[in-house]
Amino acid sequence: MPTAQSAPSDAAPSHGTRRLLWHLAEMALAMVAGMVLLGPLWEVAGTALGVAGALARPEVAALVLDAALGGMILAILTTT
Repeated sequence: MPTAQSAPSDAAPSHGTRRLLWHLAEMALAMVAGMVLLGPLWEVAGTALGVAGALARPEVAALVLDAALGGMILAILTTT
């Protein structure tokens, strides 16, 4: 005869939920720090190379973002 299971409590998040929320907060902080620290460097490099106008275009920004994410994913997949 099956026994009744109690419904999960909403009192406190589980360890896994807290861990996920902590990880999301760390990732958000890392992204903001990266934008703050690398944004000026990106502008200086673009100006020095004479491509500041091209780097300011949204299409180029999307391609650079795609390449950066692809590189990070490749690095993660090859190290695990």
